[in-house]
Amino acid sequence: MKQAITLVDGMTERERFRTRGLLYLITNDYKSCVTEYGDLIARYAADAAARNNRALCLSKLRDLPTAVHEMREVVRILPNRGLYRVNLATYAAYAGDGELAEREARNAVDLSPWAPQALAFALVLQGRLGEAADSYRRLGESPQVGRSYADSGLADLALYEGRFADAARLFTDGAAADTADEEPDRAANKLAALAYTELMRDRRPAAIAAARRALDASQTRTIQFLAARVLVDAGDSDRAKRVAIDLGTDLQPESQAYASIIDGMIASAEGDHRNAVRFLTDANASLDTWIGHFELGRAYLAAGTLTQADSEFERCINRRGEALALFLDEEPTYGMFPPVYYYQGQVRAGLKSSRVQESYRAYLQIRGGSSDDPLVPVLRAAVEQP
Repeated sequence: MKQAITLVDGMTERERFRTRGLLYLITNDYKSCVTEYGDLIARYAADAAARNNRALCLSKLRDLPTAVHEMREVVRILPNRGLYRVNLATYAAYAGDGELAEREARNAVDLSPWAPQALAFALVLQGRLGEAADSYRRLGESPQVGRSYADSGLADLALYEGRFADAARLFTDGAAADTADEEPDRAANKLAALAYTELMRDRRPAAIAAARRALDASQTRTIQFLAARVLVDAGDSDRAKRVAIDLGTDLQPESQAYASIIDGMIASAEGDHRNAVRFLTDANASLDTWIGHFELGRAYLAAGTLTQADSEFERCINRRGEALALFLDEEPTYGMFPPVYYYQGQVRAGLKSSRVQESYRAYLQIRGGSSDDPLVPVLRAAVEQP
């Protein structure tokens, strides 16, 4: 790409737009990507590839309604291209439109081996978990995809339902298989998810150990961020601080946002509520992420600023489609969503709201059948009180 950019003077107008747009895409300069492809589309409206790439950059900026609109145009232009229907289904799921996501994913079943993953997202969003598990299994049967992606999806479903022991086993076995297949980043993703799972069942030493293994296995910023989050909550802020420093040296807004989120979590853990809110507000201004709002809600709750916390958790619930894959990279993370209801209940209790039990029941509706979630007996006792 660097060499191509030196040759733009010898390109046609359309080639110049395409080349610059692709450079912005692969260097994560999403705002410039959206602008460049937008200028191209204004001149060449039927360029489906340009619209597809623009939709991808829009999704990374969390402008999901516009990304869905762009992908609708792409599918209208080339209705039999499986990749484009899968992308439309996936972005629709992230935008919270489970019905559109399901319809487009089913339309793509015979066109793309990735359709079962998009379908699983749509079904999870609609609460049809058994069907989602079947879709993940079909994904794993495809020779073009491989077992690793199905393992991630099935483990995430177990985590979502509070079947923590099952999730831990699936993440552990999946990471071992990925390591054997020389897929270190995929193994590290599962190790970071394992660390979070161990944290959820209050096994902090095991959580720290898994998080450190994830950090050692991959330098991918998303994995570094996920592992650092677990380390903060598990009590190992020193290692998390080093991750935040490393992420902060990257000039891209995404890395800067993740660094600020970690800094905010550390400040909150240390009781520095003013700086916690400042760091997390800055993170969301840099990149408007679901996880940024979740952590800002927790920081407001810790600070006793309950109205603001209530707003943040409601925002997380309204944007729950983005929790399907926190980084909008199709790596399942919906297991991180249920705690929103727990924290919302905590906020409502502080506000003396009559809707406290509503939040706790929402959590129990998802994880009430769990035998290894320490929150379940506590919340069940709370909702059974007169």
